[in-house]
Amino acid sequence: MNPAAHGLDTAILAVFLLISLAVGLYHGQQVKSLRDFGVGRKNFSTPTLVATIVATYASGSSLFICLENTYTNGLYYIIARLGLSIAILFAGLLALRMEEFMKNISVAEAMRDLYGRKAQLITAVSGILKGIGFTAMQFNVMIKILEIAFQIESGWSIWVAAGIMIVYSTFGGIRAVTFTDVFQFLTFATVIPVLCAIIWSKLEGGNSQVAATLTNTAVFNPKEVIGYTPRFMSTVGLFLYFALPDFKAAMFQRIVMSKDVKQARDAFAYSSAILLLIFIFIAWVGILLLAENPELTKEEVVPYLMNKHVYVGLKGLLGICVMALAMSTADSSLNASAVQFSNDILALPNDSEQAREVAIGAARLCSIVLGFLALLLALYSTDILKLLLLSSSFYMPIITVPMLMAVLGFRSTSRAALVGMAAGVTTVVVWSILWKNGDSIVPGMLANLIGLVGTHYLLGEKGGWVKKATLVTQPTTT
Repeated sequence: MNPAAHGLDTAILAVFLLISLAVGLYHGQQVKSLRDFGVGRKNFSTPTLVATIVATYASGSSLFICLENTYTNGLYYIIARLGLSIAILFAGLLALRMEEFMKNISVAEAMRDLYGRKAQLITAVSGILKGIGFTAMQFNVMIKILEIAFQIESGWSIWVAAGIMIVYSTFGGIRAVTFTDVFQFLTFATVIPVLCAIIWSKLEGGNSQVAATLTNTAVFNPKEVIGYTPRFMSTVGLFLYFALPDFKAAMFQRIVMSKDVKQARDAFAYSSAILLLIFIFIAWVGILLLAENPELTKEEVVPYLMNKHVYVGLKGLLGICVMALAMSTADSSLNASAVQFSNDILALPNDSEQAREVAIGAARLCSIVLGFLALLLALYSTDILKLLLLSSSFYMPIITVPMLMAVLGFRSTSRAALVGMAAGVTTVVVWSILWKNGDSIVPGMLANLIGLVGTHYLLGEKGGWVKKATLVTQPTTT
């Protein structure tokens, strides 16, 4: 790339980062309490909620993962990845049963009300570790796109880009996160379809070349893919992982920051459809690249796309598209983690103006520390999918099961919940040792479910299945 062209793309990046910083700080001026920092004042419009939900789940890491795995694994990955839209739709339906949790500002706080202080601490620690992992994934993507799209070595540049995201997330709270998500959503929602159209128009063989590729490539042949084989069984496990609402901190936040459960349901339903459409566009780009050049390795897919099909100016736009995807997920994870640290681990009081300032200060300090810890992790880890599974393996098998069961109407004591959590984490550890390449998340969740329900009925614990109308939030004890 000539210096002028490089300068143009870099200028586009600089403008994007400055606008993100300005939008975030401007909308964060109303933060007066930890509730404002974590969930706002419940006055977000439905389109705004949709934008922040989509921006949170359409991550920069998912763009890389979708492109690379659609190209190399075909239907094995596409089938699994379709589960995400199901999970978002399911989360919206579950939101209708979450009226009692709308007063909470974190999923850990909700777990405290259900199962006591120990469950709150476990949830908060697990959520923070998951948040660090997800943030590191996005920083990892930002490092790669700075090198590929902007030809900038990942030295000071990633510290500047990540630092901007950390600053507006830290000082602006959830309002800053939400409105920068809207801006970033508009960025990638515009660029991705344009990119797809450009690549398609350049394909010499047109639709017939794509059809021939899909017909002659084994990983796109349903008869070859679907069957009782280890690879397809792994796909089913990954599908279940994507399809189950994980109730991670960011998902819970986007439910409780809604005006009511009906708005949350609608926002998640619309988001499910938009995320499916975005995935189709990204997967189609992967298929078009395969049709054009089937000889690439997994690591060569994104660099080939950037060098072959993206010209000066558009390269900068695509670069900020990926940056937008990454930043919109990272800021949400960082904000949710900071809230859990201040509200759930420190459990700071919120009964006076001075106490509220201390709580916000602790959350902001945590946001800065966790942000830079995630950046350090990203600098020393290059496998994005491995980071994704690792960051989820000590959350979903521990927290998702008791929270999901509570929303569905099953209540028990803290003893039963803690036994289930212990069973989940033990299974994850043992499974990972015995089957190093196996997915431990689904077995861990199953073990948690057996531990929770089994302990409840074997020991005759109080609770059980209750009707929605009788759900009362209160700490349970043995």
